[in-house]
Amino acid sequence: MALAEAIVARLVVEGLISPERAVSHAVYLHDEVLVKLPAGEHYDLHLSYLRLLFGEDGVPRP
Repeated sequence: MALAEAIVARLVVEGLISPERAVSHAVYLHDEVLVKLPAGEHYDLHLSYLRLLFGEDGVPRP
C-alpha cells in the first residue's frame, strides 16, 4: 500500500489528482493494479517509481 500512497501523493503534488480523492485513488491503485502484478513486475515498478522521483542516477540498477 505504501507504493500506491507514494504514487498518488506525487500525482497530488503535480495537480493531477485532487487531495480529496487521494485515498480512494490509492486504494484503487493498490487493490486493482499493484496486487495483481507478478512479483517481478511489482519489483520493477518500485524501481521505476524510485527512478522517477530521484532521477535515473539516484537509483542503481540491479
